[in-house]
Amino acid sequence: MIITLLIIVGIVIVIIISLYFIIATAVKKASNTNWEETNALVVASRFTSRTMGDEISRAQGETVRRVELTVRFKLRDGSEFEGKRWVNIKTKHSSWLYENKVVTIMYDISNPKRFKIKE
Repeated sequence: MIITLLIIVGIVIVIIISLYFIIATAVKKASNTNWEETNALVVASRFTSRTMGDEISRAQGETVRRVELTVRFKLRDGSEFEGKRWVNIKTKHSSWLYENKVVTIMYDISNPKRFKIKE
């Protein structure tokens, strides 16, 4: 009985320590991000059919939907980069993300695969 309890306590301690390191790494990664703002050409976009939000956000037109977005933009050094990523966008701004439109994005200077739409 005591041995089983010690094993369970040990497992819980290991899980807590693991979660601490995962969260600390994520916070450190987010705080070290240098965002660069640029314009990007939408190469392709695939919208989900579902929207997310409650009754109040639906009434205000503030629901969110996910879009698989492929964009092409120039990096700081002048080279061109094409990236694909799932992003969340307000449903009322969906018309921004059709093909061959230009949108303003913010990308991580050290890792251009990480980008987000500037709304």
